[in-house]
Amino acid sequence: GGAQIIQLEVTYLFELSTINYELLLATRKHEPTRERNRELAGQIRKNGGVPEKLVDPTRDLYKEREELGKQYIEMLQALLSPEEFLELDGSRRWIPRGEQNYNRPSVPPKGVDGALSLTSPQNNKSIEPPKGKHNTGKGSKDKSTPNSSGSKTAPKPGAGIGSPGR
Repeated sequence: GGAQIIQLEVTYLFELSTINYELLLATRKHEPTRERNRELAGQIRKNGGVPEKLVDPTRDLYKEREELGKQYIEMLQALLSPEEFLELDGSRRWIPRGEQNYNRPSVPPKGVDGALSLTSPQNNKSIEPPKGKHNTGKGSKDKSTPNSSGSKTAPKPGAGIGSPGR
């Protein structure tokens, strides 16, 4: 699906640049009017009046841009597995709260098998769940020593496997 993803990005960026350009033009056009209205509104308020609200032409464009983003996120989600999608930066925003505890792979796939590696190396840190927060819900009654979990005494990986007992 790598080619599809690239195609998706190209189309999205094209549509996005179109909306951004419209936004720029609308903002430039609206700005002088907005400034004038602001000064006028100040004078009207001083005299105890209520200034009329200006209709902001950019508001709808911002909404349109947000919708565009959502559409493309959904298309991207359709192309990726849930695990792959979760690896993307900022993907959590798009996942409903209930599904966020998706059991993420603790070691993110690096794309060895020729698949696209979607995460850049610096971001892998954020993927692992925070350590030591697993005993939620027990409150302060839990007086067990930190070592009781046994994680500190676990043998080092590789120990005892293929030991030199030839």
